[in-house]
Amino acid sequence: MFDTSKAIRNRSDDLADKVMEGQSVSIYLRPNDTREDELGLGPYIESVYLPHLIVRDKMVWAGQDRNVAGVAGASLSHTAGYLYCNAIDMFMNYRMSDEQLNEKSPNLSILMLSSSHYSELRWHCHDDYELVWEDKPKQDKSKIVEAIHRGAKFKIAFLDEKEFWNIHPVYYPFYYPDKDILEFHTHLGCLPNLVKESPAHLDTIWKQANGVNLDSTSPASVHQKVAASNSGFWIKYKVRDNGYYQTIEDQKNGRRRPYKRMKIFASKAM
Repeated sequence: MFDTSKAIRNRSDDLADKVMEGQSVSIYLRPNDTREDELGLGPYIESVYLPHLIVRDKMVWAGQDRNVAGVAGASLSHTAGYLYCNAIDMFMNYRMSDEQLNEKSPNLSILMLSSSHYSELRWHCHDDYELVWEDKPKQDKSKIVEAIHRGAKFKIAFLDEKEFWNIHPVYYPFYYPDKDILEFHTHLGCLPNLVKESPAHLDTIWKQANGVNLDSTSPASVHQKVAASNSGFWIKYKVRDNGYYQTIEDQKNGRRRPYKRMKIFASKAM
Protein backbone atom coordinates (compact mmCIF):
# COMPACT_ATOMS: atom_id res chain seq x y z
CA MET A 1 0.00 0.00 0.00
CA PHE A 2 3.01 2.29 0.49
CA ASP A 3 4.31 3.49 -2.88
CA THR A 4 8.03 4.11 -2.37
CA SER A 5 8.50 5.30 -5.97
CA LYS A 6 6.38 8.42 -5.51
CA ALA A 7 7.68 11.67 -4.05
CA ILE A 8 5.50 12.57 -1.07
CA ARG A 9 5.95 15.66 1.11
CA ASN A 10 4.36 13.92 4.08
CA ARG A 11 6.52 10.83 3.67
CA SER A 12 8.38 9.33 6.61
CA ASP A 13 9.80 5.90 5.91
CA ASP A 14 10.58 5.07 9.54
CA LEU A 15 7.34 6.37 11.08
CA ALA A 16 5.67 2.94 11.08
CA ASP A 17 8.70 1.32 12.71
CA LYS A 18 8.77 3.91 15.46
CA VAL A 19 5.07 3.73 16.33
CA MET A 20 5.33 -0.07 16.42
CA GLU A 21 8.00 0.41 19.09
CA GLY A 22 5.44 2.36 21.13
CA GLN A 23 6.61 5.88 20.35
CA SER A 24 4.00 8.63 20.45
CA VAL A 25 3.35 10.82 17.40
CA SER A 26 2.77 14.50 16.83
CA ILE A 27 3.07 16.68 13.76
CA TYR A 28 4.46 20.18 13.35
CA LEU A 29 2.62 22.41 10.87
CA ARG A 30 3.14 25.83 9.40
CA PRO A 31 0.37 26.92 6.99
CA ASN A 32 1.43 28.51 3.73
CA ASP A 33 0.84 32.19 2.92
CA THR A 34 -2.47 31.51 1.19
CA ARG A 35 -3.86 29.77 4.24
CA GLU A 36 -2.65 32.57 6.53
CA ASP A 37 -4.48 35.15 4.40
CA GLU A 38 -7.69 33.12 4.59
CA LEU A 39 -7.64 33.15 8.38
CA GLY A 40 -6.78 36.83 8.54
CA LEU A 41 -4.56 36.49 11.60
CA GLY A 42 -1.14 36.41 9.99
CA PRO A 43 1.52 33.71 10.30
CA TYR A 44 1.26 31.01 12.92
CA ILE A 45 2.62 27.56 13.72
CA GLU A 46 0.98 24.61 15.45
CA SER A 47 1.63 21.09 16.64
CA VAL A 48 -0.98 18.36 16.84
CA TYR A 49 -0.82 15.28 19.09
CA LEU A 50 -2.05 12.18 17.24
CA PRO A 51 -2.72 9.19 19.54
CA HIS A 52 -4.94 7.08 17.24
CA LEU A 53 -2.89 5.20 14.66
CA ILE A 54 -3.84 2.83 11.84
CA VAL A 55 -0.79 1.08 10.36
CA ARG A 56 -0.31 -1.25 7.43
CA ASP A 57 3.14 -2.01 6.03
CA LYS A 58 4.81 1.43 6.09
CA MET A 59 1.58 3.44 5.79
CA VAL A 60 0.40 5.31 8.90
CA TRP A 61 -2.80 7.28 9.39
CA ALA A 62 -2.58 9.33 12.59
CA GLY A 63 -5.61 10.99 14.18
CA GLN A 64 -6.63 13.17 17.09
CA ASP A 65 -8.49 12.03 20.18
CA ARG A 66 -12.23 12.50 20.68
CA ASN A 67 -11.81 15.50 22.98
CA VAL A 68 -11.55 17.67 19.87
CA ALA A 69 -14.84 19.46 19.30
CA GLY A 70 -15.86 21.60 16.36
CA VAL A 71 -18.49 24.31 16.15
CA ALA A 72 -20.60 24.37 13.00
CA GLY A 73 -23.11 27.21 13.07
CA ALA A 74 -25.13 26.84 16.25
CA SER A 75 -24.28 23.18 16.82
CA LEU A 76 -21.36 21.43 18.47
CA SER A 77 -19.78 18.50 16.63
CA HIS A 78 -18.28 16.57 19.52
CA THR A 79 -16.53 13.98 17.40
CA ALA A 80 -14.29 15.93 15.08
CA GLY A 81 -10.65 16.03 14.24
CA TYR A 82 -7.84 15.87 11.76
CA LEU A 83 -6.05 12.89 10.24
CA TYR A 84 -2.61 12.89 8.65
CA CYS A 85 -0.88 10.22 6.57
CA ASN A 86 2.73 9.53 5.59
CA ALA A 87 1.80 7.74 2.34
CA ILE A 88 -0.17 10.38 0.46
CA ASP A 89 -0.04 14.19 0.16
CA MET A 90 -3.45 14.54 1.72
CA PHE A 91 -4.94 15.16 5.13
CA MET A 92 -8.55 14.93 6.31
CA ASN A 93 -10.91 16.82 8.54
CA TYR A 94 -13.92 14.84 9.75
CA ARG A 95 -17.03 15.56 11.78
CA MET A 96 -19.87 13.57 13.23
CA SER A 97 -23.08 14.94 14.72
CA ASP A 98 -24.25 13.72 18.12
CA GLU A 99 -27.27 12.14 16.36
CA GLN A 100 -24.83 9.54 15.01
CA LEU A 101 -23.53 8.47 18.43
CA ASN A 102 -25.74 5.39 18.61
CA GLU A 103 -25.30 4.34 14.99
CA LYS A 104 -23.50 1.09 14.22
CA SER A 105 -21.67 2.71 11.29
CA PRO A 106 -21.92 6.47 11.85
CA ASN A 107 -21.98 8.79 8.86
CA LEU A 108 -19.08 11.25 8.84
CA SER A 109 -18.64 14.50 6.95
CA ILE A 110 -15.17 14.37 5.41
CA LEU A 111 -13.07 17.12 3.92
CA MET A 112 -10.00 15.88 2.03
CA LEU A 113 -7.30 18.52 1.57
CA SER A 114 -3.90 18.73 -0.09
CA SER A 115 -0.81 18.95 2.12
CA SER A 116 0.09 22.04 0.06
CA HIS A 117 -1.92 23.91 2.70
CA TYR A 118 1.30 23.73 4.73
CA SER A 119 4.65 25.26 3.87
CA GLU A 120 6.20 23.08 6.57
CA LEU A 121 5.03 19.68 7.79
CA ARG A 122 7.20 17.49 10.02
CA TRP A 123 6.47 14.27 11.86
CA HIS A 124 7.81 13.96 15.41
CA CYS A 125 8.08 10.74 17.40
CA HIS A 126 8.54 10.71 21.16
CA ASP A 127 10.25 7.83 22.95
CA ASP A 128 7.91 7.99 25.95
CA TYR A 129 6.42 4.46 26.07
CA GLU A 130 8.00 1.04 26.43
CA LEU A 131 6.87 -2.45 25.48
CA VAL A 132 5.69 -4.29 28.62
CA TRP A 133 3.97 -7.32 27.06
CA GLU A 134 3.29 -9.01 23.74
CA ASP A 135 1.53 -12.21 22.85
CA LYS A 136 4.12 -13.78 20.50
CA PRO A 137 6.07 -15.02 22.30
CA LYS A 138 3.83 -14.69 25.35
CA GLN A 139 5.71 -12.91 28.08
CA ASP A 140 5.65 -12.70 31.82
CA LYS A 141 3.04 -10.20 33.02
CA SER A 142 5.09 -8.77 35.86
CA LYS A 143 6.01 -5.63 33.84
CA ILE A 144 2.32 -4.85 33.24
CA VAL A 145 1.44 -5.40 36.90
CA GLU A 146 4.30 -3.13 37.95
CA ALA A 147 3.17 -0.46 35.47
CA ILE A 148 -0.40 -0.60 36.80
CA HIS A 149 0.92 -0.24 40.36
CA ARG A 150 2.88 2.90 39.45
CA GLY A 151 -0.12 4.46 37.67
CA ALA A 152 1.34 4.34 34.18
CA LYS A 153 -0.58 5.28 31.06
CA PHE A 154 -1.11 2.52 28.50
CA LYS A 155 -1.60 2.09 24.79
CA ILE A 156 -2.45 -1.07 22.90
CA ALA A 157 -1.52 -2.29 19.44
CA PHE A 158 -3.37 -5.22 17.89
CA LEU A 159 -3.23 -6.66 14.40
CA ASP A 160 -6.74 -7.28 13.10
CA GLU A 161 -8.01 -9.86 10.64
CA LYS A 162 -7.47 -7.46 7.72
CA GLU A 163 -3.77 -6.96 8.53
CA PHE A 164 -4.11 -3.45 9.98
CA TRP A 165 -2.38 -2.57 13.21
CA ASN A 166 -4.75 -0.60 15.44
CA ILE A 167 -2.91 1.51 18.04
CA HIS A 168 -4.99 3.39 20.60
CA PRO A 169 -4.68 4.85 24.10
CA VAL A 170 -6.15 2.81 26.93
CA TYR A 171 -8.36 4.22 29.68
CA TYR A 172 -8.96 0.98 31.62
CA PRO A 173 -6.06 -1.47 32.05
CA PHE A 174 -7.22 -4.50 34.04
CA TYR A 175 -5.31 -7.46 35.41
CA TYR A 176 -7.24 -10.28 37.12
CA PRO A 177 -4.62 -12.25 39.09
CA ASP A 178 -6.91 -15.14 40.08
CA LYS A 179 -7.58 -15.89 36.39
CA ASP A 180 -4.29 -14.42 35.08
CA ILE A 181 -6.31 -12.36 32.56
CA LEU A 182 -5.38 -9.04 30.97
CA GLU A 183 -8.15 -6.78 29.66
CA PHE A 184 -7.84 -3.34 28.09
CA HIS A 185 -10.48 -0.77 27.12
CA THR A 186 -9.51 1.89 24.58
CA HIS A 187 -10.63 5.50 24.32
CA LEU A 188 -13.91 6.16 22.55
CA GLY A 189 -13.56 7.57 19.06
CA CYS A 190 -14.55 7.15 15.45
CA LEU A 191 -12.50 7.15 12.25
CA PRO A 192 -13.60 7.19 8.60
CA ASN A 193 -13.35 3.94 6.67
CA LEU A 194 -11.23 5.83 4.14
CA VAL A 195 -8.17 5.32 6.35
CA LYS A 196 -8.24 1.63 5.38
CA GLU A 197 -8.25 2.39 1.66
CA SER A 198 -5.09 2.41 -0.44
CA PRO A 199 -3.44 5.73 -1.38
CA ALA A 200 -4.16 4.85 -5.03
CA HIS A 201 -7.90 4.70 -4.26
CA LEU A 202 -7.76 8.08 -2.50
CA ASP A 203 -5.90 9.52 -5.48
CA THR A 204 -8.74 8.31 -7.72
CA ILE A 205 -11.36 9.99 -5.49
CA TRP A 206 -9.37 13.22 -5.66
CA LYS A 207 -9.06 13.12 -9.46
CA GLN A 208 -12.77 12.39 -9.91
CA ALA A 209 -13.66 15.44 -7.80
CA ASN A 210 -11.05 17.90 -9.07
CA GLY A 211 -10.33 16.66 -12.59
CA VAL A 212 -6.58 16.51 -11.90
CA ASN A 213 -4.23 14.27 -9.97
CA LEU A 214 -3.32 15.13 -6.41
CA ASP A 215 -0.17 17.26 -6.70
CA SER A 216 1.00 19.13 -3.62
CA THR A 217 3.61 21.00 -5.68
CA SER A 218 0.93 22.74 -7.77
CA PRO A 219 -0.07 26.21 -6.50
CA ALA A 220 -3.65 25.43 -7.52
CA SER A 221 -3.89 22.45 -5.18
CA VAL A 222 -4.23 24.64 -2.09
CA HIS A 223 -7.67 25.67 -3.39
CA GLN A 224 -8.73 22.11 -4.22
CA LYS A 225 -10.60 19.83 -1.85
CA VAL A 226 -13.00 16.92 -1.76
CA ALA A 227 -16.11 17.11 0.39
CA ALA A 228 -17.50 13.65 0.95
CA SER A 229 -19.69 11.57 3.17
CA ASN A 230 -18.12 8.37 4.45
CA SER A 231 -19.19 5.76 6.95
CA GLY A 232 -16.98 5.44 9.99
CA PHE A 233 -16.00 2.77 12.47
CA TRP A 234 -15.86 3.04 16.23
CA ILE A 235 -12.46 2.60 17.86
CA LYS A 236 -13.65 1.80 21.37
CA TYR A 237 -12.36 -1.73 21.85
CA LYS A 238 -12.22 -4.27 24.65
CA VAL A 239 -9.19 -6.51 24.17
CA ARG A 240 -8.07 -9.53 26.19
CA ASP A 241 -4.87 -11.53 26.08
CA ASN A 242 -6.78 -14.65 24.96
CA GLY A 243 -6.56 -13.79 21.25
CA TYR A 244 -9.89 -11.95 20.95
CA TYR A 245 -11.18 -8.39 20.90
CA GLN A 246 -14.62 -6.75 20.79
CA THR A 247 -15.98 -3.65 19.09
CA ILE A 248 -18.87 -1.69 20.62
CA GLU A 249 -21.38 -3.75 18.63
CA ASP A 250 -19.66 -6.98 19.67
CA GLN A 251 -19.99 -5.98 23.31
CA LYS A 252 -23.72 -5.44 22.79
CA ASN A 253 -24.39 -8.82 21.15
CA GLY A 254 -21.75 -11.01 22.80
CA ARG A 255 -19.69 -11.56 19.67
CA ARG A 256 -15.89 -11.57 19.68
CA ARG A 257 -13.26 -11.34 16.93
CA PRO A 258 -9.81 -12.89 16.69
CA TYR A 259 -6.73 -10.72 16.44
CA LYS A 260 -3.41 -11.93 15.07
CA ARG A 261 -0.97 -10.07 17.32
CA MET A 262 -1.08 -7.83 20.37
CA LYS A 263 1.41 -5.53 22.08
CA ILE A 264 0.99 -3.48 25.25
CA PHE A 265 2.97 -0.33 25.89
CA ALA A 266 3.22 1.62 29.16
CA SER A 267 4.48 5.14 29.75
CA LYS A 268 8.07 5.13 30.93
CA ALA A 269 8.77 5.74 34.61
CA MET A 270 9.94 9.28 35.29
